Amino acid sequence: MRPACRFVLAVTICLPLTAGDAFSQTAATKIHETPSPVVKAIARSGSVAIDGSLNESAWSGAGVATGFVQAQPSEGKPVTQNTE
Repeated sequence: MRPACRFVLAVTICLPLTAGDAFSQTAATKIHETPSPVVKAIARSGSVAIDGSLNESAWSGAGVATGFVQAQPSEGKPVTQNTE
């Protein structure tokens, strides 16, 4: 076997053994230290019109989501507008 062929064969065999680190992923880091908010979903009863008005009886059992924080312009600060 010629020296050039041996070299190509050796590289072909060894390259996959060293490439594992190049494709491995590092663990994701948490962006915020505060826990994520949790909202409980309930089954809908009756019809609901998506019109911005919450006076249908189906909305009476819906929970209120609070505790939001800003992403921009002041990351982590309380929101300036309530969602309810």
